[in-house]
Amino acid sequence: MKRDSRVLFGAIVVLLGGGCASAGDTTKVTPPSPPPESFVGWTMDFEADRLDQAGTLRLADLHGKVVLVDMFASWCVPCRDAVPAWGALRERLGADRVEVVGVAVDGDRDLALEFVSEVAPRFPTVWDRTGDIQRRYPVDNMPTLFMVDQAGIVRFVHVGFMADAPAEVEARVLELLTTRASTAR
Repeated sequence: MKRDSRVLFGAIVVLLGGGCASAGDTTKVTPPSPPPESFVGWTMDFEADRLDQAGTLRLADLHGKVVLVDMFASWCVPCRDAVPAWGALRERLGADRVEVVGVAVDGDRDLALEFVSEVAPRFPTVWDRTGDIQRRYPVDNMPTLFMVDQAGIVRFVHVGFMADAPAEVEARVLELLTTRASTAR
């Protein structure tokens, strides 16, 4: 019974995102990422290979618009609901004022392409080929949405996706569209 309890406890730790290493293991255990809200006030910029067409996308080229950066992964079930919701929000508020950029964090481009093919985002999508975006803006949960203002400053971070997420995000986007004040850290 005692062994079964330890196995169950170990399984729960792994499922909750914990890690373990044996006494002889010299690999580093990755510490948890900083809380997503700690990125508020930071300038966000990256350049990545596009999945939806040839070429690259640089986030700084979208300055002047509110940009929703949606970090997603092919294995993420809530991401399948988030992608169409963010596309609808972009269309409702106007792509001339609001852009969404999907960032696939899958290590395998084919998995990212398959996901994009299945969910058919109505916004640009990129692949974090080198993992650089994920290293600069680490998140532990998918999807994670960064709301970036017209000057490239992160103003809000939304983790996960529930039915009420689009309304909350839309209200915050509308606030940003009426204010342009930005201060970067």
